Amino acid sequence: LTASLVASVGTVRFDEVSKQVSWRVGKLPKDRTPKLTGTFSIDDITAQRARVAGPLSFSFLADFTIPGYAASGLRVPEIRLSQEIYQPYKGIRFTTKAGSFHVRT
Repeated sequence: LTASLVASVGTVRFDEVSKQVSWRVGKLPKDRTPKLTGTFSIDDITAQRARVAGPLSFSFLADFTIPGYAASGLRVPEIRLSQEIYQPYKGIRFTTKAGSFHVRT
């Protein structure tokens, strides 16, 4: 399996041993939508063996995490803590995390 991938934002890497794609977007740009495009190819020998077994079909799993971003638009203007003996950190950290998506072709 080989991959030819292009990311409009960030860096993309395909590990040929584990067959995994890693796409690091970094900070989300406001002026354009991050997009990952490309193709996956199998060699002719593998394709011929697969055709003997039946029709070819491919699937992949996708998940993502966006630290520092709240997809819901949730804002926390104030937090009040009482009866705490330590000095709390003043701030909120957001993370958006998706479940796993299984895509079949």
